[in-house]
Formats: sequence, C-alpha cells, structure tokens
Amino acid sequence: SGKAGSDADARINTDSPMPPRYKLTPPQPTIMPISIADRDFGVDVVNVPQNQVQANQVNDPLVRGGRRIAWLKEYAGIDYMVKDPDNPGHMMINPVLLDIPQGNPANNPRAALQPCSILDHAQWRDMVVGITAMSNANKPSASPIKVLSDKISQIYNDIRPFAEIAGINIPDTVLPNSASVEQIQSKMQELSETLEELRESFDGCIGNAFANQIQLDFRIPQVAQQRGQGQQQQQAQATVQEATAAAAVRVLNGNVQIVQLYKDLVKLKRHAGIKKAMEKLAAQEGGGGGQGGKKRGA
Repeated sequence: SGKAGSDADARINTDSPMPPRYKLTPPQPTIMPISIADRDFGVDVVNVPQNQVQANQVNDPLVRGGRRIAWLKEYAGIDYMVKDPDNPGHMMINPVLLDIPQGNPANNPRAALQPCSILDHAQWRDMVVGITAMSNANKPSASPIKVLSDKISQIYNDIRPFAEIAGINIPDTVLPNSASVEQIQSKMQELSETLEELRESFDGCIGNAFANQIQLDFRIPQVAQQRGQGQQQQQAQATVQEATAAAAVRVLNGNVQIVQLYKDLVKLKRHAGIKKAMEKLAAQEGGGGGQGGKKRGA
C-alpha cells in the first residue's frame, strides 16, 4: 500500500481554491492497544513521594499523581480532568475513569461511580487493568506498523508542496508490514530530520513562526530491548515490532512540535509569495501528487 495520498485526500475541502492536498490538518491521534508490557509498566507508575511536595499538596492528585496522569494520556488518550458540563469554568475527574469496575466482582459487580483515587495504588492498578482491557476491545483493525506508516505518509503528503518550494526531497518509501525495530527507529529519525530541515528552511521567512527546533523524542520501549528465546522467539519478535510501532504512534499523537509546524505552515500558506509559488507548482503538476523535490539543497 504505497499510496501516500489516500489518507490525506479523504480530508478534502471542496470549496478551497487550492488543490485538495493543501488542506492542512495534523494526523488525528490513534489510541493503540495497550500491551501486557505497557500494562505492567503502567501498574508500576508511582506517585511523587510525599517528602517531595509541600504539606498542603500531599493529597493533591494533580501534584502527586502527575506521572500516573501522564500515563493515562499517553497510553489511553484519557484526560484525568475534563470540563464540568454542569459547572462552567470548573473541572471534574473524567467520568470514563469512574466507569471502570474496581475490586472483586463477586463482592461488588459494578463498583463504579464512586470516588476515584488515582493516588490509591489498588485503585490505580484496577484502573490500568480495566483501561488495558478496554483498549484491546476497541483496537484498530490495522496493525500498529500500518497505522504508523499511514501517519508518516500523511505528514509527508501534507508538507510536500512546501518542501518542493524549499528544494527538500521528501522520502517516499513506506514501512513494510514486517518492519523491524531498527527500520521503525530509522523511519522516526528520518521523519524528525525531514521536519527539522523543512522548519529550518522557512525560519525567518515570516514572523513568530518556525522558531523552535524539531526533535521527535522517540525511544524504543523497554519490552523491545528484551529478546525472546527458542520457539517463542519469532512470536516475541513480532510482538516487539508491534510494541515499537505503537510507541512511535504515541509519539506522533497530538505531538506539540508537529501541531506547531502545521500551524506555522498554515500561516506560511497565506504569505502571498508562497501562495503564488504553490499555485504555480500545482498548475505544473495538474493538481496531482508531486514527486519529491529533485532540486537544489534548501
């Protein structure tokens, strides 16, 4: 499935005078299934120790439970606090967290809608286990590698018109379905370097844009650093590749650096000179998907 444009072209604004691929929206976050290793890591996330916070913050989940709140967002896409619909201007604990059964089901079949304490380790463990089960029940049909490859293809497809103006070559290889951990890592490095090269080439072109260096912080998950043995090795290897791809997708989900780059490109698109150059390029290509710039360096 080497067609990079299909995903981006689905987001067409037909009223736009620009060709369809100029509709700039970062890829929507995709919540990946939580693996057993991710679950075990989640269960072991600890609170900030009491002696590291002020006396009046000892029972404050937003202070002491910060690491657990970050795990909820990164792995499950769940915000711990959400706006209270009945109380404008106030926040409340996300009702999704109240719906996760807690404790022994024999004693309490639906121990929901009770105060949810993220600082309580037993409740936190139930929360992580419940969220893991939910994430696997609702998992995307595509493999993590395919999800990752499609996201990167969409980003490349979106930035290609700008890259052509800057003379930057956009890679057009997609990740194979059997991509190794090393290939996934290499692809993320390539993406990071391509985005940074694009940002750098437009730095100073317009005010208040393209200012901060882009460096995608992707690290291979710990599970991928442990090797399987014997007959389980092949199966373990596939699991490791999926875990690595899922971790890469999580890096791209709502990534502030990518979101900022898209915002800056939207500003740039309004710039008269750039707009003219993009329309000229689009006319040359007949509105089709341009090939990567085979031109001078940026």
